[in-house]
Amino acid sequence: LLGLRLGATLCWLAHPQLARLDSVVLWEPILSGKRYLETLWRRKLIKEMMTAGRGRTSLEAARAEAEQAGFIDLDGWDLGTRMIDDLVALDIGTPGPPCPKRTLALQVVFNGKVSRPLDAFADAVRKAGGDIEVTGIRERPIWDRIDIVPATELIAITTDWLACADAVR
Repeated sequence: LLGLRLGATLCWLAHPQLARLDSVVLWEPILSGKRYLETLWRRKLIKEMMTAGRGRTSLEAARAEAEQAGFIDLDGWDLGTRMIDDLVALDIGTPGPPCPKRTLALQVVFNGKVSRPLDAFADAVRKAGGDIEVTGIRERPIWDRIDIVPATELIAITTDWLACADAVR
């Protein structure tokens, strides 16, 4: 099972229901829905400040806007209050058992170093008895882009990791 960003988070949450699942690949997983929403909201504020010279100040303001209008637009994503609340509640930063047999978590970062939250996630997976490999990749992110971005290293690391799993069986 492989997922990207929020899809990676959903893969992690779904794996216990998939009994035959041997491996999970997480490309840039969202560990905290609240932090993710705050990032999207800040991006919207920056755009508003650059284009209109104004911007609201907080995620709570976004929630209030969604209450009034029925949704908020976050970079082309229309989010209603229930979705906002569900994302704020989403947190896989402290995973417990059961863990998949093997997990690969890849993070695209400018310096090639995995973030502290992803490192902490990996430590929690190991403490819960899971086998996880975490790698930071210096490559352009393939999301949030209009143009096509070759994810050469991301794909190569993933296919090599999966091939090793097949060779062991």
